[in-house]
Amino acid sequence: MRKMPASNLAKSLRDIFGEAVSISIHSYLEQGELVLTASPAVILASGEHSYARVTATHPEEKIILAKRDLSLPLFFERVFLLPKNKKVLVINETRDGTLDTIQNLINIGIDYLEFIPYWQDCGLTVDDDVDTAISPGMLHICPENIKTKIDVGMRQLSISVFFRLLNELQLDLGYTEKYLSYNKKVLVNAYRRLSEQYLRAENLRLSLESILNN
Repeated sequence: MRKMPASNLAKSLRDIFGEAVSISIHSYLEQGELVLTASPAVILASGEHSYARVTATHPEEKIILAKRDLSLPLFFERVFLLPKNKKVLVINETRDGTLDTIQNLINIGIDYLEFIPYWQDCGLTVDDDVDTAISPGMLHICPENIKTKIDVGMRQLSISVFFRLLNELQLDLGYTEKYLSYNKKVLVNAYRRLSEQYLRAENLRLSLESILNN
């Protein structure tokens, strides 16, 4: 697994499963090839590259590709304010991850922007008229000249993969409620943030009206 996506997935799964499941992380970039001292119940690969790599070296293991989506909409209000047909960089660590993120955005209705895929070491020269980037937690890859940077939060495990995990680990379907509750908490925080922004804007409007009336 790549370290950041793997760490994020591990954290969310630990929050949901608690001590019912033992989770460890392996980073090919930092640790090299995966060496198993015992056969795990399942191996969750964070991307296409790691999935191909681990299936080639450990074909006897149960391996699941961790398909992910933008189920936790952090700062999406900033995305919705972008004008139609605006050119926007979509940034992720790999080519596959970037194209998948673009599809995630389209699937939730953000299909009115001109998406430009950008990933680490892609060699793309960004035009001067591009000033905005969207990324699921990978803005450290973003070109320095981009003025508006919107982090929509790390992508979470898709519900279909979560169900498959429950099946492979022979866990109770009750964990689905914890999975949904975990997502709901982030949604509530997003709504709270929107409410706070609305109140600030409303207070500013009332203050301006007071000044004009005086």
